[in-house]
Amino acid sequence: MMFIYLCAALVSASSWTARTYPKEQVDIWTQRLGPVSDVNSEFASLDSVAIDDSESNAVNFDARTRWPRLISDSRDPGVCGGLYSFAAASMATDRLAIQGVNPMLVSPQYMISCGTKCRGCKSCSVSETADNLKLLGVLSESCFPYVSEKGRVPQCPVYCMNATKFAPVSVKNVYREFTIKNDVSENGPVVFIMNIFPSFNRYSSGIYSPASSETPMGTEPVLIVGWGTDEGIEYYIVKCFRGTLFGEGRGYARVRRESKLWAGSGFGAQF
Repeated sequence: MMFIYLCAALVSASSWTARTYPKEQVDIWTQRLGPVSDVNSEFASLDSVAIDDSESNAVNFDARTRWPRLISDSRDPGVCGGLYSFAAASMATDRLAIQGVNPMLVSPQYMISCGTKCRGCKSCSVSETADNLKLLGVLSESCFPYVSEKGRVPQCPVYCMNATKFAPVSVKNVYREFTIKNDVSENGPVVFIMNIFPSFNRYSSGIYSPASSETPMGTEPVLIVGWGTDEGIEYYIVKCFRGTLFGEGRGYARVRRESKLWAGSGFGAQF
């Protein structure tokens, strides 16, 4: 697969570089997007938790450095639109590893095939994802591997595919998160909903910010794994679910902390 790198930097309020990804890949990313809307109401049903409401004073933080080898790589769901299940599974994978649970890659297929509130390869809502997490718990990838890259959704299993016991890990709570920095630095990555502008499909490196003339095409869940400041510009470090070839490396991007890029609050989970 060949990528064409563009020499010019795109400049809005910050600078970033672009590349041209294969058209078929960009088409898939676009087709998977959720609707553009005010998703704050989606968080209303989520619980609140006792997390320090004053943001961390750390200027820079990266969960990959704080917890080496415990933060999982980006994954690409293919044509399946179950991005919220992927984001929730990735958050659970990272947080369980941080808590010292035996390394377990959490299965997004479990929620896609077994979810009662949102089943199959369609775009879910925050509240549906939270309900699935609370009702189902999480299951290991080795028990129920991901097979929906082409859109095929198998039935919910009764037994693990590797002949081990079918034993989901329960989720104590799924909560709305306002103090992102404190939660990430204490517990691990948080799911956030990002407004996706056309130029993001060409992002390669740098601190991303769309041009003022752009309007969002849709929304996409990402995991916030850290933050930083570069020449006075504040940004989040996000894990995108676009595969390991996207962005600055292994599916990560730095995205400016500006309101038009973020659709509502974030959410976390306790196990």
